[in-house]
Amino acid sequence: EAAEQIQRPLTPHRLAMASTLTTLLLLLALSAAAVSAQRNFTIVRYLNVNTTQGPIRGAVIETSGAAENSKVHIGSFLGINFAKVPTGEFRFAHPVFTEWNFVQDALDFDRRCYQDPGTSGDYQTMSESCIAANIWTPYNGTSSNPGSYPVLVWIHGGRFETGSITDETYSGRVLTSHESIVTVSLQYRLGVLGFLRLSSTVAPGNMGLKDQALGLEFVHNNIERFGGNLQTVTLMGLDAGAASVGYHMLNDNTKTYFKRAVMLGGSPMVFWSVRNDTSLVERLHLDFAVRQLGCPLPDQGDFNATIQCLREVSPEKLVNEQLNYNRLFQGVEFPPVIDGDYIKEDPIEAFRNGRFEGMSLMIGVTNAEAAVYVERSLESQKLTQDQLADRATYERVLRDQFRYYERQPDLLSVTGQRVMYDRLTDFGNPSGPAQYKRWMDGASDRLFVSAANEFAEKMFEKNQGTSNDVYFYVFSEQDNTPNYVGASHGSDAYYFFGNPSDDAPIVKPEQTQLSDRMMDYLAKFVETGDPVPRDEEGVWAKYNSSHRFYHNFTIDLETFASKYNVPYGFRRDDCGFWDQTLNYVNTLVESVPTTTAMTPTTTPTTTSTTTPATTTATPEPSTRPPIGPVPSCNFVFNTAAAITLGVLLPTNLLTGAALGFLFFKYNKAVKGVTPV
Repeated sequence: EAAEQIQRPLTPHRLAMASTLTTLLLLLALSAAAVSAQRNFTIVRYLNVNTTQGPIRGAVIETSGAAENSKVHIGSFLGINFAKVPTGEFRFAHPVFTEWNFVQDALDFDRRCYQDPGTSGDYQTMSESCIAANIWTPYNGTSSNPGSYPVLVWIHGGRFETGSITDETYSGRVLTSHESIVTVSLQYRLGVLGFLRLSSTVAPGNMGLKDQALGLEFVHNNIERFGGNLQTVTLMGLDAGAASVGYHMLNDNTKTYFKRAVMLGGSPMVFWSVRNDTSLVERLHLDFAVRQLGCPLPDQGDFNATIQCLREVSPEKLVNEQLNYNRLFQGVEFPPVIDGDYIKEDPIEAFRNGRFEGMSLMIGVTNAEAAVYVERSLESQKLTQDQLADRATYERVLRDQFRYYERQPDLLSVTGQRVMYDRLTDFGNPSGPAQYKRWMDGASDRLFVSAANEFAEKMFEKNQGTSNDVYFYVFSEQDNTPNYVGASHGSDAYYFFGNPSDDAPIVKPEQTQLSDRMMDYLAKFVETGDPVPRDEEGVWAKYNSSHRFYHNFTIDLETFASKYNVPYGFRRDDCGFWDQTLNYVNTLVESVPTTTAMTPTTTPTTTSTTTPATTTATPEPSTRPPIGPVPSCNFVFNTAAAITLGVLLPTNLLTGAALGFLFFKYNKAVKGVTPV
């Protein structure tokens, strides 16, 4: 057969901007330091595989190998539709397998699940027939035995509202051709079509997570037919995908489908990944159906008319109205929920209390996770970095971006806001660029780093006494994109998938070598649970609670660290502010300002002053958090911190004294020494 040349241009999705934190998270998920590029490979011949649901036809493709100027042949199966199309009665329902008695073509795939089309407004590449899997395998049909290769399953990110497996940036082609592992990517429903929740039986929510789970079951049932080794299946995800990996760890069924986990730029403990108030979500979603779409209210708990109306609305209109609704209610409407079925309890509480099974874990963040977030936020508000030098402007920006604490829709208290302002202000150099950097670091810690640190700690504790280990990394390689400060969200995935090794433009030879090394470490972790077997801790030390080693991925070790292994964790003191200090301050009861009443007496020349009893800002007994160390961070309270908090709180002098005494006792109890 004549060879067929396939070219796929990489076109990053463009998203409309809004000023809220939750909407801007969409941009983080799509940053990935992606650049336009043409990726070329050649179809050599077709290759059929019989799955448990029916036969499919993929292709053997010729592509670049690991050795310079080498070519290899790998199997490529794109867009395998393993589930019934979720339209009609299957819209807003849990997915189900489909079967077919014809040869399903899996040669190309360009259908994304419905999502924000960006400023182009183009829905042409989207479809409700989007629940699918891509598979790349070293098996190329030259032998009757497909082999037994390590298996990596990828769940894309996008805050459960955007993303796809059609993006060449996250193609498994390079990873498979360089490392001889089977790479799988899963696509799932998003936004209103994937997470609408009306009740436990009608539009039950978490449909997108169930799509992922069905994909994992498809992999479990069929991956050996593609040359995969079931005993090595590793689940990997970025931001929302990383959170999903954690949710699957907690589910009794899906946790049996994989052995190891890799989390990039996220974890199931990020505050924005799930809503713990399911009844609130149900009310919001019903309001969306009635107010935005004109559907009828349920009749005495009967949702039949409501759901029938929603099923008749076009997917384009559903997404458009979702975007309008997000602008109105700050993007809290279509998240995963605690449904009592797939997610049985709050994942954050489950992991904090050890109600999960341990496994080997690779987890990491970039050193500037929120770089895209702060840059686009500044643009959306038509501000420059220099304008952040104005205190009022800077406080307004921070108030808008950090309005929620601890979980949406709970608002950060006025006291908490004041403490946060000072924490994120550079008093030594109050210039606009300095404040911009403080804001970026604070947003990175709040949105990503704190949760990754805490999850690594919890997994390490759970793995004690087992052969499972935790490996933490920080990706510090400067983005090639102008204006980014450090490595932005998703740029680690860009390297793990081998983009700099695949003729990507504007890369240095050292960056190509870094990408090659990262692919090698990832493949070894998938195969063995150890990214550097027999390394003897020389290159990538195991994470432990004493030293909290992390591996630094960069070509410039002199700038970021003196060696690969860096002890004592990444930004753990800073994330302590979000995890512990602000958590405590936010629960203090806001006191009424003290007033002084001037009462005249019978003597005109004298005045009697009456002062009300002193009121101190004391936490309510039911909400008072424990004064003690939080495992995820090492923030140290000292006398200066206590005095600062006391002054900042809108109370009187006794509040400062009380807080000073509390933090004095904290230091003495935890450290065993007197604060200085």
